[in-house]
Amino acid sequence: MGTTPPEQPREATPEEAAKAAAELTLSDITQFFDERKVSPVCPICSSRQWHLLTPAGEGTKTTRLKKLTPQGPVDAEYPAIPTFLVICTNCNFLREHAAMALGKWKFERGLK
Repeated sequence: MGTTPPEQPREATPEEAAKAAAELTLSDITQFFDERKVSPVCPICSSRQWHLLTPAGEGTKTTRLKKLTPQGPVDAEYPAIPTFLVICTNCNFLREHAAMALGKWKFERGLK
């Protein structure tokens, strides 16, 4: 008798990717960066220490594009983009990444 080939993961729907993105952990992000060979080196100070920065310390935040006016920045009429931030613990440089792409990656790998 032959063996059954392993089931291929199916592609995440936008709703599934959003749910997984809302549950991202620092471990998920580190694993994604390692898999994609994202440099851990800060481009400003060369530190390799990063902290995940979100309003509640977990999940994602929503970034809204701003429009500059003579009176100052105002919310633009654009959709919000779910993102997460990582901050260099040495110089406080911020890196912003799209959370939906990582949510899709996490869902399709069956990570909890």
